Amino acid sequence: MIVISNAVVLTPHLEFPPFSPVIGWQNIVTTGTLAADTEASGFPASNVANPSTAEIWKAADTTKQYLTVTPPGMEPVDYWAVARHNFGSAQIPISIERYDAVEDEWQEIVAPFLLSNDEPLMIRFDANEGAPTRLCMDVGSEPATAAVVYAGKLLILPPHISLGFTPINYGRRTDVSEDVSERGNFLGRPQFSSWRESVMSLVYIDEDWYEENMDAFIASAQSRPFFVAWNPLHRPRHVGYCWIKAGSNPEPSYQTSTGLMSIELPMRGIAS
Repeated sequence: MIVISNAVVLTPHLEFPPFSPVIGWQNIVTTGTLAADTEASGFPASNVANPSTAEIWKAADTTKQYLTVTPPGMEPVDYWAVARHNFGSAQIPISIERYDAVEDEWQEIVAPFLLSNDEPLMIRFDANEGAPTRLCMDVGSEPATAAVVYAGKLLILPPHISLGFTPINYGRRTDVSEDVSERGNFLGRPQFSSWRESVMSLVYIDEDWYEENMDAFIASAQSRPFFVAWNPLHRPRHVGYCWIKAGSNPEPSYQTSTGLMSIELPMRGIAS
């Protein structure tokens, strides 16, 4: 799920329209920039500062909690993203606040909302350079948990995706075995693992824009996961926490003689 503040939707001077694909890969969350109100024994907040979804942060109780990120310099922050959380199943209201140094107070910039599931979450809002931001998790039925948290500056892509694209949350893949008796009777279908998979083909990308904005992401994606939403405005549920599929090497190629390029992103992502 991606949640977009009204301030972003109504901004008239965006380079690309608000339905354009967005990728969250620039991330300032580290053990030095992140602070949590509480943490349960064995589930420290430092767990969300690495890209692994195997280990989680867990709040010590069900009271309101904050995860706060303070930029180390004047880095802009216009998104938060969370993977492998329980905000939906535990019915934990979520909001975003930013510290206003002039007023010396925290101000709400994304109003509280509830999620219907625990799929990857992105929250987009207007950027502010160097200002601390925090994720507010209100009282729910269970202590809040999260495995991965990103915060930083979004990469907003040109709104040109080739037809035939499968949204990442629809690209279900499973590793199963089929148990059939000698007489051909169905005995079961054990499932060993599950994930999501898709290929996003981007076309008509200006070469200068690619070099300035996208090439650094492609270099990072060789080893680090990222969050992606292909149509944030009209398909807010289609969000993935993904990585480049093993054996793939995304690279741009010329599509026209005028310098427009295309590139394919073969992605794998977590199932929920």
